Amino acid sequence: ELGATMTDNVDATITDLQPTKINLYDLNGKFLGNVTETGVDTTVEGRYLLYYDYVDGAGNSSKTDNGYTPYDAKRWVIVEDTTAPKITGVANNTTYFGSIDYNMSDVNGIKYIYYDFTHNYQSCEELIEAYNNGISGVGREDVKGKTDYAGNYPIPAGYAFKGVSYCAVDNGYNENKTFMNNISVYADTSADTILKAISENNGTIILPKNQNIILNQDLVINANTTIVGNGATVSGKVIIAGDNVVVKDIKLTDNLVVTGSNAVLDGVTMLNVNSAGTGKGNGYQVIKVNTNGNFTMKNSVIDNTYSKGSFYNAINISAKGKVEIENNKFINIENVYNIIEFSQSTPTATGTIIKGNEFTGMSKNNVISMFLFEDGNVITIEDNYFDFSGNALRISNYSNAKNVVINVNNNKYNDTLDGEYAGFMFFQEVKNESFAGITINVTNLIGPDDVKITSTTTGKHSFNYYYSDHNSLTKEDYATINFLD
Repeated sequence: ELGATMTDNVDATITDLQPTKINLYDLNGKFLGNVTETGVDTTVEGRYLLYYDYVDGAGNSSKTDNGYTPYDAKRWVIVEDTTAPKITGVANNTTYFGSIDYNMSDVNGIKYIYYDFTHNYQSCEELIEAYNNGISGVGREDVKGKTDYAGNYPIPAGYAFKGVSYCAVDNGYNENKTFMNNISVYADTSADTILKAISENNGTIILPKNQNIILNQDLVINANTTIVGNGATVSGKVIIAGDNVVVKDIKLTDNLVVTGSNAVLDGVTMLNVNSAGTGKGNGYQVIKVNTNGNFTMKNSVIDNTYSKGSFYNAINISAKGKVEIENNKFINIENVYNIIEFSQSTPTATGTIIKGNEFTGMSKNNVISMFLFEDGNVITIEDNYFDFSGNALRISNYSNAKNVVINVNNNKYNDTLDGEYAGFMFFQEVKNESFAGITINVTNLIGPDDVKITSTTTGKHSFNYYYSDHNSLTKEDYATINFLD
């Protein structure tokens, strides 16, 4: 195989460079035998020239005293690193306040770091050319051999730059590169600066760690933005008006309103929210959702310890898209009517799932309330724990939807109620509707005293009851209930 060239990553396995039998033939095509190929260290970058010679039975060799002859088979093998160097702690399209965590050490395969804090370059080549041309503000750091080029970099006082660029270049033959840009840095961590930055920047915004941010006006998030709170506390009303907004790891002490599509709340704690009310329903929702798209809330907490008086809904949801409420904790919810209430004018969308949540405290009445469906909807209520509820689930069917399936899987509830209003769920007729188009599939429902709920358990271990505002329900209007275990 004359002049063959191979490339591969350092440390990768090159199958046909392992000791291999190579067939040899003379110039007339006669088979002479074979040799075993060795000699390439795939853990070290380099160019390897392999020669193959053969000694026949008479002791004649293709190798002469003067070296190899043109009749030897030879092969070039190039072992090269094709993996780009890594910059960790800093990310594209991200805004930082106060400081930046970074790791640009040689252990990440980096030889040089090119950077500019004042101009947003569009490629490594453009940034390197600017450095070579001596453009002001462009720098280069030699990190070859440095294993500790990492840490927390305090942004110098007065810095407020939109558009920081980095280029990391490795030590290999190919000089692989990693490029980052659209990075914004602000030394000032005041609420005014943060509000301004959120209004001006898309991408990801990293708030100062554990910062207390007191708003003097509503924080309106209009852009396609991910806000990483870093444990920060924001005091003041937050409105998510933009689409595809993600809010993570943050504490909010005032009401949250969501009007944008596809919002995601992940690790949001609603604490000390002043949902004041002097009597039934006089307060307002902790979270109000009114969106044409999807809505997701996960790994979050609503702690209603400090509410004054009773009020409707920890979350009120009007969403034309799928709703996912997963792995949240609703704590101390004694004063809340209908903790999660879906719209009475917008149907709950198919695919909606309420899963893995904990509801602790004695709710005023229902935990989950749904009023409207569309034909063929499938809803899942799964793996939840209801510490106490005057009925965990309340269902109405204002639109008389058909072929609606609600799967109730692996839930557990406690309820001290007994008698005619006892049960995990109830159906409430409000608008002379029927429930005949609804099927409830039940699997592994555990009730008070760890009793497994079945079609025959009664009293506080009953599964459901019906309540009619107009005394119009007959058995023909009842839902189909299947216990599947």
